[in-house]
Amino acid sequence: MRDLTESNVTEAVLDKIADDTNPRLKEIMTALIRHTHDFVREVNLSSDELLYAARFIQNVGQISDDKREEGVLLGDVLGITALCEILGDRVRVGATESSLLGPFYREGAPAREMGADISHGDETGEPAYIHGKVVDSDGNPIEGVILDLWQTTPNMFYEAQVGQPDPYEDYAYRAKFKTGADGRYWFLSRKPVDYPVPTDGPVGLILDGTGRHSWRPAHLHYLVYKDGYQTIQTELFNSDSQYL
Repeated sequence: MRDLTESNVTEAVLDKIADDTNPRLKEIMTALIRHTHDFVREVNLSSDELLYAARFIQNVGQISDDKREEGVLLGDVLGITALCEILGDRVRVGATESSLLGPFYREGAPAREMGADISHGDETGEPAYIHGKVVDSDGNPIEGVILDLWQTTPNMFYEAQVGQPDPYEDYAYRAKFKTGADGRYWFLSRKPVDYPVPTDGPVGLILDGTGRHSWRPAHLHYLVYKDGYQTIQTELFNSDSQYL
């Protein structure tokens, strides 16, 4: 191996990428290596800081499980998730903009009859009747669209979230609905409330260290899909939230 210097180390690493590497993987890794090396030079990163960063990433993985995605939360806080969605929206001309999936999505939400109460009979918080219509970019209703919905409980936690102080039934405040011929949907719930993202993990250190609050404006998550159409994940926000 040749002697490595600040000026040649980047190219030395790039030269190790095999010629038959998957083209997209090669494009991503080449850009990642170049930009990461430039970042290290720009901030003059120390060995101790690199070790801290490595342990930070390790902790992100260790605190994550099937009910908590700290890596997703990290991407949200750094704005990476939003940027990816903005870039993806370039092809959705005339369609609803996509939004964050969030770290608390769970697969397997039950299919419910139109008009069902997704709170499972919860009597806390403010009652809400939520309705809408799914249309294509020309305004025509779309039948058979699946809306996979989830929101926080009135106590500011998702039903399966670690730390939930009041246990809820499995998949409370989560449900799937299918639109009819008119594209409409409606259901009952409790009005979403503002809530803080978890700060007991690595992401909390970033928020605290940079003087940022941890609150998210009240919202309802939507994952909307049907064969033959582009899937959209989006959010419906309370217009009266102080954090909008």
